Amino acid sequence: MTSPGPDGVIRVVRPGIEEEVRQLRTELEALRQRPLRYAGEFFTRSEDGVRTFSTGPNYTAPEPDGSPQWITQLRDVNNQARLVLWDPDPSSGGYVQATWMWDHLGQIVYTTDGNGGWAEPHLPIVLYPRITPPDLVAGNSWDYMWVSAASSNAEDVIWAGSIGYVSHSRVWIKGTWGGIDGGTGEYKLKVNGVTVGTWTVAGLSTDTRGPFVIAVPGGGGAAFIGQREADIELTSRRSAGSGRIACQVTHCHQRQT
Repeated sequence: MTSPGPDGVIRVVRPGIEEEVRQLRTELEALRQRPLRYAGEFFTRSEDGVRTFSTGPNYTAPEPDGSPQWITQLRDVNNQARLVLWDPDPSSGGYVQATWMWDHLGQIVYTTDGNGGWAEPHLPIVLYPRITPPDLVAGNSWDYMWVSAASSNAEDVIWAGSIGYVSHSRVWIKGTWGGIDGGTGEYKLKVNGVTVGTWTVAGLSTDTRGPFVIAVPGGGGAAFIGQREADIELTSRRSAGSGRIACQVTHCHQRQT
């Protein structure tokens, strides 16, 4: 705006404070409506210079095509990563960004799996024996349970339980397996009646089997992520030889890929 002065000279009339505030509000509203994808890399910084939040390109773990991977992360004031969305190794196992969470000491407390669901921590599955102990004498103990020679010819459920909530895509199990008297034991782990893992053991052995797939991305598998009360069973039979078959479960957990 202009206005002639008494001497006839044209002078600029400066807007009042109200007009300046109105312009600032207009600019602020436009900034709020601006999508972040147009803002490029963005970060916040503490008084000590630590980037407590950042979202932008990462060049140490590029995408499979060589372009920088866009990651988002939260860090505490000690510069310890606490929450990061990224794939630490995009060239292996398919490029899938997962959620990683650490405590203040840098120990992993939670991750998601590339095949869906949780990765860590592993969650236990409680199994209950469906067979009698090997010795019914009161006060006696034993190293492992087994199926008698007379009963081990046919496949039968020896341990059973329920996965209260399917949160992982895999399951593994540890136990004592095999023929006690020189035979061979065959074992099947089933979820919702579907066999997810089969193994045979000649002679006595204590080891871990799996991981076995219980859920696949987009559906399929014996269960699905988020399913409640999925039945799980362990069966055994003697596939060769004669005699008793060991069948002691030490642990059974849901786990990551």
